[in-house]
Amino acid sequence: MTNIEKIWLIVLLIVAFVVPIFGLIPAVYLFTKRRSTLDFIALNGWIPGAIVLQIFYLISVIVIGWVVSLH
Repeated sequence: MTNIEKIWLIVLLIVAFVVPIFGLIPAVYLFTKRRSTLDFIALNGWIPGAIVLQIFYLISVIVIGWVVSLH
């Protein structure tokens, strides 16, 4: 593997790690505001699902990074 390929994989890993964090912040914000705002009542079932999905993304990125670092 060339140095360019290694750098590209590192960049992809950083981007993959940042995206779940940026997705988790709005999901937590919506979760805290859903009871006080009537506009979010329609989203009641979707907000916990978004949080679970973002946590799953974060865990999978950490596991993938750990597996890649072993090789």
